[in-house]
Order: sequence, then C-alpha cells, then structure tokens
Amino acid sequence: MRILNARVNWFEGAANSPELQVLVDKIPPIGDIEHKVIQTETHGALYYGEEDGYVHYLYELATDPTGFGGSSFTIRVKYDDGHIQERTIVGPWSSRAGVVNWMTPLDVVDVAMTDNKDSFERGYTFMRGAITRNLALQAIYIISHNTGRQHCLEKLYPRDGREYMFVPRMECPKYKYQLTTPESIMVQSYEFAYDMEMQLMWEPSAPKPDQEILTAQAIQKRIDDYFTKYYGVTWKFKLIET
Repeated sequence: MRILNARVNWFEGAANSPELQVLVDKIPPIGDIEHKVIQTETHGALYYGEEDGYVHYLYELATDPTGFGGSSFTIRVKYDDGHIQERTIVGPWSSRAGVVNWMTPLDVVDVAMTDNKDSFERGYTFMRGAITRNLALQAIYIISHNTGRQHCLEKLYPRDGREYMFVPRMECPKYKYQLTTPESIMVQSYEFAYDMEMQLMWEPSAPKPDQEILTAQAIQKRIDDYFTKYYGVTWKFKLIET
C-alpha cells in the first residue's frame, strides 16, 4: 500500500486530537490479512494483522459481543504453531491504536483513509483505519513537502503510561536537556540547543563534585533515547562544536 497524498485535520476550535488523513493506492481486503491473537486478562482477545503497512485490529470481549451492532467478521488467524484458520468473530469492538501499541510489537497510527482521489479532495467520506508508524512517517514527509513546513509525529502517553499514540504536529518542538558542555546539535534542518540556563559553569578539568561528565557517545545516546521515546523515531544528527 502506497501513500499518494496526505494532510492533517487539525480540528481547529474542537478538543479532538489532530487527525492524519491519507490517500492510498489500495486498501487490502480484511480477508487477505493474516491476524495474530493475544488473549487478555479481561476474558477478551485482541486480533491484529499487518499487510503492506495497513493494520487491521479487532477486540473480542466474550462478556459483551455487541460491538458494531453485533455484526460478524470473518478473519484469517495465524496461531503460534504456524497453522492458519478462518475465525468468525461476533460483535467485536474496534479498540484503538494505543492498545495495539501497548500489547503488540507494532507501532500503529490511527488515520482517516481513502483510496478514492475525489473523496480525498472533497475532504470527507473517509474510512477509519490504521497504518504502521513507518508508513505514517511517509505521509508526514508528503505533508511537509506540500506545505513547506516541517511536520512530525509526537509520541504521547495519554492514559496510564502503558498505551501510547502518535499525533501529527506542525514544527517539532525544541529539544532541551541539562548537559555539562555548551554543544549544540543539528537534527535534520533544525538546531536543538542544550539548555544551560540552570547550570553552573566550571572547567572540564575540574568538574563539580558528583556531576556526571558525558562523553560524546553518551550525549548522542541520550538524544537518541529522547527522540525514540517522545517522537517514535530515531533521528540522524551530528554534534556541532560551538
């Protein structure tokens, strides 16, 4: 599945989170996707599968099979022993990307999507869907190119710290971290300066007692960890002496 065009619905004036809207060349049929299943502690099961960047998931709750108005969905399930079997699920619930991100190895972004160019240009008649983070980053690149402004995906933990979601943002915020030396770094075309306002200055040969002295490798690891945690992506950068 290829991203042909993309934009963000910012829901200005509303409390909704920004929504990524994508035009794709095709949407894989659900019946073509091999799903895996994870049993939960609440007498439920999460079914999820990925095909060419498109992600489909459903949550089955045995005690309440009334999701989607009690409709039935037949999917292909690949079990741990390798065998594949069709399974009909009655009244599953749609769940959300945060649950999939928490419970599975996938990084998933909920989007509004269509494979109809006219629908995309009108700005409505989308279907709810999900794509991998890598495919969403391609959409972000297209949006940045189309608008001439850098966009990014911000990684948020909106609930209990286990679930996380990726939200489109315009202009990635500046990175700040307390460090012992006044270096700066370049992240793509943006300069992220170390925040030195609350630091005492001292000579490198006479460090402050109990102060951690960071090597260039340690600095790079901390920055990489930061962007992986909060933006869900490993950023390529280089240290610049000032």
